[in-house]
Amino acid sequence: MTSFTEQSVDPSLEDARKSLRSTAASEFPEIRKDELIEVDLRSLKKLGKNITPTQNETDVLEAYFPMSLEKFWEVYFSDNAKFSFQDFYTHQKQKNFKVSKWEPVKEESKEDASQKLKRSFNMTINISGVPFCSSSKCIRESTVTKSDEKIEYESSVSTPDVPYGNYFFLKERWVVGSTVPNGNQVYVRVFMHLDFVKSTFFKGKIESRAVKDYSDDAKLWEKLARKHIPKPKAIRKKAAPITKVEERRRRRKTAPMKKKTLVEEVVIMEEEDECET
Repeated sequence: MTSFTEQSVDPSLEDARKSLRSTAASEFPEIRKDELIEVDLRSLKKLGKNITPTQNETDVLEAYFPMSLEKFWEVYFSDNAKFSFQDFYTHQKQKNFKVSKWEPVKEESKEDASQKLKRSFNMTINISGVPFCSSSKCIRESTVTKSDEKIEYESSVSTPDVPYGNYFFLKERWVVGSTVPNGNQVYVRVFMHLDFVKSTFFKGKIESRAVKDYSDDAKLWEKLARKHIPKPKAIRKKAAPITKVEERRRRRKTAPMKKKTLVEEVVIMEEEDECET
């Protein structure tokens, strides 16, 4: 049986693998930052549905917005957002906001060109339907990972003043992306789950209430956010639908990281060669 070693692998396989992992930006080198590419909506929805919840997460929102990824960041997530989370919670009559600026996260090793940021977002929220508790501090620690293709926004939220509030953290994950950099449409996927650090008999009741409240908030956010969608810009050129090779690459990229053996890498390359032909 033939054994695979580093010396026995054709260097062209490694070159092809790097080429497959390159971003779609290389396909449109002449596109400037202020110009948009028309996205194939069917491919965008297929890509959006490939972003799936983890085992503990609940899928609370799937939406599509007619704007570029960078514009989505500017309008909704940035420090100077036109419709920020503070605006959203102000609409819900929450108060006492203390929001820090986004700042870079220092990482010892970095294998890609993504940018990671963090910030704190604290406020006082109104509580209803809970005896002897009408409000609570809400402490949210958030991180964002930005790349040309995707934005991942994650937060850990605690409400220490509610009953059993020190038993759990609410974890939220927003994934926003497009099929190409500067695409004129993006998908938005939102997931959440409760991370319990202490056991309680009321876990099921707490989870069902949290899922309902968060789902209602996500739907309300989408409704209000759509009122701030900017006027569309002229389209420079149309992006081709995602190929089978690209779909496989992106699915592997969003799947949980698992180190592959050299044999598995070669098999993947051979399968992708068959897809291209």
